[in-house]
Amino acid sequence: MLTIADHIIAKGMITKREDTVGRIVDYIRININNEINADILARELFLSKNSIYSAIKNEFGMTLGQYIQVARLDKASQMLLTTDKSIMEISEQCGIDDFNYFSRLFRKNFGLSPTTYRKKFA
Repeated sequence: MLTIADHIIAKGMITKREDTVGRIVDYIRININNEINADILARELFLSKNSIYSAIKNEFGMTLGQYIQVARLDKASQMLLTTDKSIMEISEQCGIDDFNYFSRLFRKNFGLSPTTYRKKFA
């Protein structure tokens, strides 16, 4: 029995490569608050680590680790604007348990501290 994804691929609407990237991105998005690495992705998605590394690099031009970090910070930026949760809670829910590390990463990527970002854009 074909899945919807198999049917779409069979019809030529998306390529197998795009399906692989989609599965990886969806897994990361859904599990953003958990530990995520190539070993976990390979085990959960039944893919080789090399195919995961290649798919992310080809699609986004960055390493898997960089993509996961960007995804975590993107989720954090959304939460800063849409919730009243503390910055520590947000960092933990985005999979970064070290608050100081989270703040440094956030400032490096957005040019503002999480607190300033929330005040400026919320």
